[in-house]
Parts: sequence; C-alpha cells; structure tokens
Amino acid sequence: MPDKRTPTPMPPPELSFEEKAMGVWVRASESWKRSQGTWLTAATIVACALAAWSVWSWKQRDSREIAHRLYGRAMVFRDNGRPDSAKAILEKVVEGYAGIEASKAALQLGHDLYEQRDWAGALAKYQRAREDGSGYPLLEGGARRGIAACYIEQGKYSQAESELEGILSSYQKLTGDAADRAEETESQDLLPNLYQVMWQLVLVRDKLSRTADAIQVAQALVKLYPGSPESDQAKIWLALNGKAPQPI
Repeated sequence: MPDKRTPTPMPPPELSFEEKAMGVWVRASESWKRSQGTWLTAATIVACALAAWSVWSWKQRDSREIAHRLYGRAMVFRDNGRPDSAKAILEKVVEGYAGIEASKAALQLGHDLYEQRDWAGALAKYQRAREDGSGYPLLEGGARRGIAACYIEQGKYSQAESELEGILSSYQKLTGDAADRAEETESQDLLPNLYQVMWQLVLVRDKLSRTADAIQVAQALVKLYPGSPESDQAKIWLALNGKAPQPI
C-alpha cells in the first residue's frame, strides 16, 4: 500500500563561514554599485561648493583691500586741497563696494553734503553708511546721528525723536551710579558724545511741545554727563522751565 504522507522538507544545508562572508561581500558590492552614483554626485557638489567659497573668499579679501586703498587715496586728496577728486573716489567706493570702507566713504560724503545744506542728499548717504556699517558702533552710530540731524533740519521732529531714542537705547550704557563711578566700575557707552544726542532729544521734544518728556531727558543728561557743555545748557533750560536738576 503506497505511503500518502506529505514528505517533510529537508532544511537547506547550512552555509559555511566562507560562503557567508562571500554573501556579505557580494551584497555590499551591489549596494556600493547602486549608491556610488549618488555618493559621487554629492562629493562633486561639495567639492564645487568648497571651490566656489574659496574663490568668493579670495575675491572678498581682494575687494576689501582695493576699497581700503581707494578710501585712503580719497583722504589724501582731501588733505591736499582736491575735494572734487576725493568726492569722485568716495562715490566710486560707495557704488562699487560694500562693507566697512563703503560705510566710511558714505559717511564722509554725508558729512560733506550736510555742510552744503543738502539734507536729502546727506540723508541718503547716511542711510547707506548705516547699512554698510551695521554692527560697528562708530560707523552705524555715526550714520544714525547724521540721519537724526537731517530729520531735524527738515523739520521732521517725530522721526528725529525716534532715531535719537534708538541711538541712546543701542549705545548708552552709563548708569550714573555714584558708587560705581567712584570705583571706576561703571559701564561705559559704546559711542562717544552721547550727551549731544541727549541734548538734541531735549530740544526735539520741546519742539513737539512735550516739555515733561524733555525735562526727564535734561535731568538725566545733567546726572550722566555733569562735565559736558550740554549739561550746562540743560541746567539753563531746566531753570527756564521751572525745574532744578536732580541731585547727583
């Protein structure tokens, strides 16, 4: 009688260590073949990016050096009584370059236009100087002071007030603390001559008929910068408005 039972399948013979190792190598080789195109593409992109950055960095350094030399040449022309030649070079720096030297050039052009009472032209140069000098207090702060001065001359007192407040908020660090000042540990301003900015703010607020707000600034000016000429003017202004300076 025939045996109708289903035969039990025999397990495949176990691979030897050499065969297992060969299988791993084959799979790794196939994986590398599939991915090598991707890896090579990525490597090419990275290499191109590094090369581009290197070229850009070199050009930036070269550009800064050229702008620096041009700015120096313009200053020499100014000293030698050739303002027109100096102006032409400064305009070239502003138009063709960016960064610190462009900010310095725009700031100088702004000062020159301000002296010529060209408020709109000076304002445009100061705004450019502020943009290129961002992060550098002497450049950015100087440009902002120029902007505020132009607004004052144009009778735009609200805009001038906003700019002056921004300057003090960004760069004024003096506290007027008597103990810290005696021990020479008081924090120092990031921009010189901020007593001039405070005095301008007093006058601007006075123009806006905000005498009470102006008085607060005048009293703070006397306290923070007691030895400045603006402090003496603030004392006179306070007296005219019936207020005595706060005790230091």
